[in-house]
Parts: sequence; C-alpha cells; structure tokens
Amino acid sequence: MGALANIKVGTRLTLSSGLLLLLMIVLTFTGINRMALLQKNLDEITEKNFGEIDFANTMRDAVRYQSVALRDVVMQEDFAFKKNELKLIKAARKNYLEASESLGKILDDAQGKTFLAQLKPLEIETNQITQEIINLSLSEQNAEAGKMTREKLRPKQLELIAQLEGMFVAVKKATHEQHVAATTVYQNAKIFMLLLAVISIVLGVVISVAIGRSIVNPLQQAVDVAKHIAQGDLTSQIQVTGSD
Repeated sequence: MGALANIKVGTRLTLSSGLLLLLMIVLTFTGINRMALLQKNLDEITEKNFGEIDFANTMRDAVRYQSVALRDVVMQEDFAFKKNELKLIKAARKNYLEASESLGKILDDAQGKTFLAQLKPLEIETNQITQEIINLSLSEQNAEAGKMTREKLRPKQLELIAQLEGMFVAVKKATHEQHVAATTVYQNAKIFMLLLAVISIVLGVVISVAIGRSIVNPLQQAVDVAKHIAQGDLTSQIQVTGSD
C-alpha cells in the first residue's frame, strides 16, 4: 500500500488494467499453445496408425489376390488367359513390396519391426513356391501345379496372412496406448488451464483490491476529516502519503 501511495491515481488504474489484460493474454496464449500441442499429437497418431493399417491391408490383400490369380493360372488351360493372370500376380507382388517398404519406414516400435522382420523369410519362401507352380503350369503340368498349390503354397499363404493379422493386433494395441497418452495430455492441459484460470482470478482480485484500497482509503480519510470539521473539530488532520 505504501508503494502504491507514491503512484498517481490515474497511473494506478492504468497499471491495474494493464496487469489484468496481461493475465488474460497469458491465459489465452497458454491455452492456445496447449491445445495446439494436443492437436499435433492427435494428428501424428492418426496419420501414423492409419498409414500402418493401410499398408498392412495392402499387403494382406496382395497375398489374397495372388492366391486367387495363381489358382486361375493353374485351373485354366488358355495360355492367353494365363498370361494375363501372371501380369496381375506380378502387379500384386509389386504392390506388396511397395507397401512393405513404406510400412518399414513408419514403424517405430520394436514389436512392429519384429513382425515385419519375421515376414521376410516367409515372403521369400512363398515367392519361390509360387514361381515353381507358375513354371509347372506353363509347362502344362497342371496336376502337379495344383498339388503343390494345395500342399505347399496354401499353408504358407495362410501363415503369411496370419502374420499380417498379428501386425493388425499390434497396431491396434499401439493405437490404444497412444490414445491413452493423448488423453492424458488432454487431461493435464485441462487441469493446467483450470489452475491457471484460478491463479489469474486470484491475482486479478488481489490487484483490484490493492489498487482500490490505495484509492478509496485516502478518500475515506478525507471524508472523515470533513465530517469532523463540519462538527466544529478543527484539529483533525489528513496524513498525506502520496503525491497525487
């Protein structure tokens, strides 16, 4: 109060308004910053996990498509038809490899990388068997090609699909964990904003009361002295502590 008494009334009012405005600016800026951080985390989670799911889907669909196309190659005797199906198998294999490479670039957890590494030997073995079946079919050994498809290739394809399904489970688990983390960030931001709002309100009240008292108290003293003078008491004095 003593320090405020040395400041002019107009300056005190300006100072109180400025401090309250500063508190509001700090509160607003902090809130926007926190919400922007939360939005960034959610965007990263969405982009990364959707990308993983999309690439894994592409890989799984490519395996299934190759399986159907290869069955058609084995069952059909029309060479032109087989040639067309072989082009489709080649395109599906290309899509699989591109999706696998893209998935490897965005995976950042140990479990996901382990799943992807486990697929490699299975992919190689499946492709080797597939090529053997294609060679048998083109040599018109359809019975042998059909038998190899049923006994050797199909189990490997099912195993490969099962591995990809396992990756889905891993991605789903990672998504849940990241969602929990994002929710925690949101709750912390919410609590922080509420705490900051309470602090701002308390500081605003303290500042307003301090400024108000520094102005009202001297005026009340002047009113009291005026009353004493009106009653005939000319001994009352006002203690001047400010410069306004």
